[in-house]
This record gives sequence, structure tokens and C-alpha cells, in this order.
Amino acid sequence: MLFPEKNAKELSEKRDNDSKSQLSACSSHRRFLNMIKSSSKAINILHLAFAFSMLVVLAVNITVLIYAFYDINLISDMSLPISIGKSGKDFQRIGYLSRMIYVATVIKSNDPATALTFQEYKEKLADLENIYWNVTMNLKIRNSCLGQSILTDEAVNLWRIDENGVYKKKSTLIDTIAAFIKIGKSFLSELNNTGNGLNDMSFLLLNGYGESIRYCNNSLYDIIDYQKSMMSSFKTDMIILLLLGIALLIICILIMIPFYYTIIKIENNLWNTIRKNAYSHYFELKQIIMERLKYAHFQADVTLNEPHLSMKPYTFKSYWKYAWRTLIFLAFSLLFSIINITYLYEKCADYLLARPEVLKTLINIQVLYTSLNIWTTEISMTKFGLPILDQLSSMFPFSDNENEFLEIVSKLDYSNSAIRKNECADVLSENIKAALYEYDKQYSADYLAYGIYSSKLSIMADAYSLSFYYPDYFMWRKWIAALQELDYNFDSFIDETDKYSQSVIDNQMKIIVAVLIAFILFSFALYLGLYLVFFRREKKYFQKINAVMKIMP
Repeated sequence: MLFPEKNAKELSEKRDNDSKSQLSACSSHRRFLNMIKSSSKAINILHLAFAFSMLVVLAVNITVLIYAFYDINLISDMSLPISIGKSGKDFQRIGYLSRMIYVATVIKSNDPATALTFQEYKEKLADLENIYWNVTMNLKIRNSCLGQSILTDEAVNLWRIDENGVYKKKSTLIDTIAAFIKIGKSFLSELNNTGNGLNDMSFLLLNGYGESIRYCNNSLYDIIDYQKSMMSSFKTDMIILLLLGIALLIICILIMIPFYYTIIKIENNLWNTIRKNAYSHYFELKQIIMERLKYAHFQADVTLNEPHLSMKPYTFKSYWKYAWRTLIFLAFSLLFSIINITYLYEKCADYLLARPEVLKTLINIQVLYTSLNIWTTEISMTKFGLPILDQLSSMFPFSDNENEFLEIVSKLDYSNSAIRKNECADVLSENIKAALYEYDKQYSADYLAYGIYSSKLSIMADAYSLSFYYPDYFMWRKWIAALQELDYNFDSFIDETDKYSQSVIDNQMKIIVAVLIAFILFSFALYLGLYLVFFRREKKYFQKINAVMKIMP
């Protein structure tokens, strides 16, 4: 054998080269497998991040709903302000009726209306007892600082008259209601036993016409203003929760971005690795094919066109398939949250603001009509020769009857303005709207046949006539009967408006719940139909890249 040393050296170098080539191939294959594993891990994390982001959006909206239910249930509860407003009206009415009963007893009146006055007096005492229990239970159930202070602070001046003279003491509103009930019953008992209940009547009259009614009115306005401030806080909290949800959503998407970058980078590296391997083995494969054609198929004159191969790295623009899916998720979540907060909850907030305003207005009108009845009667009674308040004025500083009358008329003239606002119409039932503004022949009094709002002018005009021009007894009785019917109707108006406005709010909350359920179901369908399918397809995509790599030399 010629040049044995040279042949041995060439064989040794060839073995070394083959060994290095095998090592390089193994190293390349390990890098390739590592990239496949990294891509699979990144896709799994990205999948979890998407699912977590959806859960964050759903959790924020469910949290908003739970918070809204709690706050709306607290804000919409009008039992305390209605009870306080009605108690003030009943204080006045019981004082007025006690005065009428006392006068009828003193003059030994045989007027059939006196029996009706007794009956109404007993009904008002029963109403006040119901209010007492409602307020007491409300105080136990509701832990409102304002409500507690109004009911339990000794802020009401109670006037008493007995054999020792006139004196006053501080009392809580609850104790004032209890005192009215106790002394109201005592008044009837005194009349039945002795025919004289002047001291009890004086208590009911002084306090029914005096500071207790003003305290109830002020307390009613304070509670309504407090509820409005809570409503403003509720709207602010909704905006804060919306911004918090948006911030969390953006944070989740920002967390996804590095994994988008990792997957896209790995994908480009994998394809460029495959291209590099294909290029590096092209000439070797070409030589094998040429030799096979020459020696096996005896085609020595085969000419192959040289390919235009480039080793410049190629960048796949695959980020769009992630970008548009992320944008759909972001837009859908933001759109729902914004509509939910700024429209659905905003509409509910409008109802919550209108509800106490309407109820306050109805209660205020009822109290003003009762006050108008009282002071018109006092002026008329003075002209009829029965000036009870004039007898008490030396003991208690009552305002001038006529000034009180004119002040009430002035307030009554503007009392309907809140109800006529557009935003208040939504919480008024059709029955209440008809009673306020339309003709209804069911009322026995002519005043009320053309609607409560129209009747106000006629009632005020006749009150002027009775007070300053024509103090006719029969006209006064007719006027009193109309106001009594009006008082009963306002009781039903207030109760119906309370129930109807609450049902409007409840229906709006049902709409919010239904929309949220629809959003949850749609999100679930979107996840299954778009994102779950997408991420599974991405995993299979990288598995196919791995399969391509395995069949390459």
C-alpha cells in the first residue's frame, strides 16, 4: 500500500470531522428542543394570563354588582324618612283634632261631623303607634349614625302645662312619639271621665303646632340630603371601581407582552434554524443525488439550476395574530365595563336620586296642607268666637295666625316643582301622574276632580276667603272635608310611590344582573371559541415545527 501514513492521517481527520459534525448536530438538536420547550411553556403561561385576565374582568364586575346591591339597598330604604315625615304630620293632625274635639265637647256640639273627628283622631293615634314600632325596629336593624342621632338625641323641646304652670324639657324623637301616644289616649280618657282634658289638649296642641313638627321636617330634609350625599359617593365609588378594573386589565395585558415577544422570537429562531440546516445540507444532498443519477441511472449530463439561497435571517410577522385577539378582548371588556358603569348604574343612580326627592315632596305637600288646615281653622275659629290659641298665647309664644297662614301658602305655591322635573317622572306610577294632573270623578270633593295639582289653586283660594273675607261655617265644613279626603289620598300616594319607585330600582338592578350574566356567558363562549382553540392550535403548530426538524439530516 502506497503512503500508508498519509491515508491513516486522512482517515483520522475524517473521523474527527465526523465526530465534530455529530457533536454539532447533537448540540443544535438540543438547542432546538430547548426552544420548543420554551415556546410550549410561554404559550401555556400566555394562555393562563388570558384566562386570568378574563377572570379579573368578571371578578371586578361581580364585585361592583355586590357592592351596588349593598349600597343601593341601604340608600333606597325610605322607611325611616317616611316614618319621620308622617310622624310630623300626625303630630299636627292629632293636635288639630284634639282642639276640634275639645271645642265640640265644650260647646256640646251635636254636629254629626264630631263623630267622624273622633274616629279620625283614633286612627291617627293608631298610625302614630305603627310609626313608633317601625322607627324602633328601624333603629335596631339600621346602624345609621344620622338616623340614630335623629331618633335618640335629646333635641326636641316638649312643652307641658299643668297646675304648676308651663315648662319644657328636652326629649328624643322616639320619646316624643311615645309621649304623643300616651297623652293622646289620656286626652280621650279625661274627656270621657271628667269632660275636661285641657292640659292634655294643650300638650298635643302646643307640641303638634310647635317645635316637634319643625324638628321632624328638618330631620326629614337632613336624611334626604344625607342619602343624596351617599348617592354621590356611590357614583364616585362606581367610577373608582371602573378605573381599578381598567388598570388591572391593562396590567394583565402588559404582563402578556413579554410572553408575546418570547413566542415570536422563538418562532423566528426555529424557522431560521430550519432554513440554516436546509442550506448547510443542500450541497451534500445535491452531490448524493448527482452521484446516484450518474452511477445508478447513467445520466452523467444532468444540469441543475443553481438556487438563489440567502442566509439572511427572515422575520415572521406573526405578532398580528396575537395583537388582534388581545385588542378584541380589551375592547370587549372595556366596552362592557364602561356601558355598565356609565349607563346602567348611572340610570339606577338617577332613580335613587329622584325617589327620595319625590317622596320628600309628597310628604312636604301633605304636611303643608295639614298646616294650612290648622291655621285656616284657627283664623276661622277666632272669627267664630272660639280663639283657643289666643287663650294659650300668654303661656306659649305662638306666631301670629295670619303670618303663619301666609307663610304656608307661600311654601305650598312652590311645593310641586320637584315632582314636575323630568327625572322624577320615571319613579311616578301612571296612577299617581293621573291623580296629580288629570280629571277623575272618583273624588267626592269638587276640589279634587281635576287633579291634585289643579285643586291646589282652588283650595288656596277658598282658604283665603275663609281666613280674610267670608268665614262661612258651611263653606268651612266643605273645605275641611276636601282636605280630609286629600290627606287620606296622600297617605296612599306616598305608600304607592314608595313601592313603585322601589320596583323601578329593583327592575333596573335585574337588568344589570341580566346583562352581567349575558356578559359572563359571552365571555365563556369567546374563550372556548376563540382563545382556547387558538392556544391549542399554537401548541400543535410548534409540534409540527419539531416534526419537520426531526426528518431533517
